[in-house]
Amino acid sequence: MCETMTVSGTLSRILVIRFSSMGDIVLTSPVTRQLGRLWPDADVEFLTRAEYAPLVRALPGVAAVQCFEPGTGLMSLVSRLRKRRYDLAIDLHGNLRSRLVVMAGIAGRVLRYDKRRFARMAIVRRRRRSRPVPHTVDRYLEVLDQFNAAAAPGPEVLDQFDAAAAPGLEGGPGLEGTSGLEGAPGLESAHDTAEMRLPQLKVDGAAAALVEERLAGAGIGPDVRVLGVAPGASHGPKRWPPDRFAR
Repeated sequence: MCETMTVSGTLSRILVIRFSSMGDIVLTSPVTRQLGRLWPDADVEFLTRAEYAPLVRALPGVAAVQCFEPGTGLMSLVSRLRKRRYDLAIDLHGNLRSRLVVMAGIAGRVLRYDKRRFARMAIVRRRRRSRPVPHTVDRYLEVLDQFNAAAAPGPEVLDQFDAAAAPGLEGGPGLEGTSGLEGAPGLESAHDTAEMRLPQLKVDGAAAALVEERLAGAGIGPDVRVLGVAPGASHGPKRWPPDRFAR
């Protein structure tokens, strides 16, 4: 793990964006955890839909949650976010809404992750995998690799592996004299260890006590190891058919 990193420049406020859904938000936890290690004095805030705010509060490293209520319009949201004066925004959603938000000048610098949209579509629609598609956690953590290649000041959006948008991403020209995010050795290996990739949620005492009470009511004591399985999904294509479970 990247325990200590030297980063020139100061970031006081960072915004991570992921509007939904439950599983995808949980998978952002390695990023929020690592941001807390990179900039322990920075406030890491998280923008999500209001219904997921309780879940986001359990993410490691998140200091505050900015909620979006669908149907309220983006203008009021953007106006509120601009007042927060973020130094850095990290778009981990990559849809039209999140792109419009970050393009509205809510932060001095913007980074977003590569969804591998076409590769994923090929798997779902054609049932063909032309090339390996990294796990979602790894795609999220790849955003941290961009810290060494952040370009000039201003709300410039950097796409993963886009040498034109991020000169020097592969170690060429463009890393010298940039805007203060450079100088963090070891970031390129931030997602090389299982420990770094492991999703995590903070469980407060009240929640833990409630779970223990319910387990005890079912005859399951504290010495029993419990594995929780939630096989459902909101969208049909993401659901594993019951007959497949039966096999």
